[in-house]
Amino acid sequence: MIRLFIFLLAIHPVFSQNDLQRRNLKGAVKSVSISFEIIGNDDNQDVATLLNKCNPFFSSYNPLMIQYASNGLTEERMELHSFESFENSGKLRGYRVTQLENGILNESPETFGVQPKLMPNNLKNVQVYSYPNFLSNPPLSTLEERQLTIDGKIYDVNQKFFHYWVKNNRLDSLKYADTLHIDTKIDTIHPVIIRFRYDEKGRIVSREQISENEQYKKPVLDKFCYFYDDKNRIYKYQSFRNNKFQEEEFYHLNSEGKLEFIEKHIHPEIENDTTFIFTCKTIYHYDTDSNINQIDFYDNDFGEQLLQSFFFKYDYDAKQNWTKATFFLSKNGKALANFVRKISYQ
Repeated sequence: MIRLFIFLLAIHPVFSQNDLQRRNLKGAVKSVSISFEIIGNDDNQDVATLLNKCNPFFSSYNPLMIQYASNGLTEERMELHSFESFENSGKLRGYRVTQLENGILNESPETFGVQPKLMPNNLKNVQVYSYPNFLSNPPLSTLEERQLTIDGKIYDVNQKFFHYWVKNNRLDSLKYADTLHIDTKIDTIHPVIIRFRYDEKGRIVSREQISENEQYKKPVLDKFCYFYDDKNRIYKYQSFRNNKFQEEEFYHLNSEGKLEFIEKHIHPEIENDTTFIFTCKTIYHYDTDSNINQIDFYDNDFGEQLLQSFFFKYDYDAKQNWTKATFFLSKNGKALANFVRKISYQ
């Protein structure tokens, strides 16, 4: 039986920030498993459907979201990482994938191993960047090596690092490609050229990616733009595909620089949208522990009508990492589901 794995891993080729920090995990975490259970009903909507729409919540704690088509099927499905393990340095070591289907987490047999990809020696002196963990698409991130294990067999799913160019001690551009595995055959697919643009302070203000993809008749141009405030913080992010607006995010910080909420606008006709966001405007609110405690969905970019709100309440362990997040449709309403994390420490 042929199993087709198409990895759509958006390359954001983040230095200085490890994977534990991106997940807002504190302490020497060894591994994390996540699951959920439905504990209530809603008269207006199916709870499983609501859980699918919780993807912004999921992805904030499991940033590595992937899709694949299997056994000739072409429908897109959301994949969650039910188990993740980490190195002592906080880097992701590996994970197992679980599929959310009809409100049920179905674990698949695949296991992924992840290691940072070594950069060439003459790139070690390139300027190092550090970005906050709430950026959904940071300007620059590390390349990684991945191995997929199925039935004891290991498959290489690395991003192929072809060429890179350095200018003025900065990464100017690079070229890479993904790989496609069909049984033992390996093809190189999705070649991408990435160009970085900097301002006078050396900050990345845009990243342009030219991609070749078999589903498009001509190369695709993706452009990601970053805007900085007077305190050198990114406060807005935008993306465009072939010069057509895709999405933007506004990061609202308090006087201490702590994130209070994210306002996200998405094009209503965006292609291949896998975020399950069912509105043009969404606002994510954060508590003092930097965890999402409310998501508001509006009918349009102007926020004239509030369509839906999700609420979350947390239980914490001694390290101030949440071990249970309870999901509500109103602040004082009945609980619909519990998200549970089992965390082990080094």
